[in-house]
Amino acid sequence: MTGSAHHQGTSGRLAHIDNLRVACMALGIFVHTSALGEFGRLEAFAEVSDWFRMATFFLVSGYFGMMLLDRRPVAVFLDQRLQALVLPLVSCLLLLNPVTLWLVYRVHNPGPAGWPEVIAALTGESPARGPMVWHLHLWFLVSLVCYVLAAPLAAGPLRRLAASRALARLAAWRGGAAVPVALTLGLVATVLAIQVAAKALGGPFTEAWLLRATLGYWPYYLLGMLLWRAPALWSACHRVDPALMALAAAAIGAHLWLHPPGPAGALLGLVATATMRCAISFALLALFARFLDRSTPLTRALSDGIYTVYLLHYLVIFSLGWLWLSAGLPLGAAAFWTIAAASSVATLGLHLGLVRRVPLLRLMLNGKSTPAPVAAPLSGPAFSPAFSPVSAVLPGAAPAQGPAPAPAAAPSAAPPAVGPTITA
Repeated sequence: MTGSAHHQGTSGRLAHIDNLRVACMALGIFVHTSALGEFGRLEAFAEVSDWFRMATFFLVSGYFGMMLLDRRPVAVFLDQRLQALVLPLVSCLLLLNPVTLWLVYRVHNPGPAGWPEVIAALTGESPARGPMVWHLHLWFLVSLVCYVLAAPLAAGPLRRLAASRALARLAAWRGGAAVPVALTLGLVATVLAIQVAAKALGGPFTEAWLLRATLGYWPYYLLGMLLWRAPALWSACHRVDPALMALAAAAIGAHLWLHPPGPAGALLGLVATATMRCAISFALLALFARFLDRSTPLTRALSDGIYTVYLLHYLVIFSLGWLWLSAGLPLGAAAFWTIAAASSVATLGLHLGLVRRVPLLRLMLNGKSTPAPVAAPLSGPAFSPAFSPVSAVLPGAAPAQGPAPAPAAAPSAAPPAVGPTITA
């Protein structure tokens, strides 16, 4: 299968994908600031986030994951990716989350706030307000560990699928116009198949939120893996697609207005959610490719530091929230924006000034023994805005650069590409 010439931004990086990854993670700061209390309309951050944020993040993660899996031996891939995920996960669970959970309990529950009360809330022995779950925001690392472990098993079938004649014909038909809807339908079918299997297994597969979330987002990671191997499809996904938007709107409308009871309602909800997430994710790829396909000192610093920022932000948000409330100040718009901004600056500053410079902290929080070269190039398969109707929807989009062959998997001895740590 062939793709169009690659559109990598001025620095040779896949800048728009890197910037989209950073944006998805940074939005979490505002989502979790809203968890401090009642903020009225500002709580819409959490609602809007659920429409696309983690689905887009996992799609991009799967894209980079397959890139690394193609360029490294499986054993090296697993060793490096698991080190980058498991060390920060264990470090934060043991060192940061206990303090964060105490702060969450303190902010949301008046009265005694000792460890017995916190433990009772975590185990469900006593009711408590606030997000009292052991993993807090670290659940995405647990999910990524599962996806990385499964990636070598999924890679073979996905490579064969990407090289199939059916996908080649799909990409060639009318310039890839049907690709977004076709991929969305395939993802919806995968989501439903996983849910049916989980329902049949029962027990924790239907009751444990973390397991349900991991299974629910896995298809997006798999889609990202497929798109790395199919550059023509990847290019065609960079579009604000009216047909897919209409399909998503119809699915959401049917779910909201019909809202059938029982399994039928749950099924329709899954279809509506998956369709909407795909439509928004593909549109964001197009928008970031058009407007944010630049690598600057600021974007490189954000890309390098976003892992640390995301790991630390929950603790910083609730620390500042506790201090704010302890000072007798009310929660409102001023508190929301002040705490969100201060948390962003503080966590990025901690990364650049401390974590990046201290090897032990870098290993604990980034899973790296050496600092990443912030300006290291990151290359990928072909992308051209003209392969999708971005130029029609977004005036001024760059023209196509001509055809180029799809990249083959590099031999295991090839030097590894430098990629974002958390998009394993």
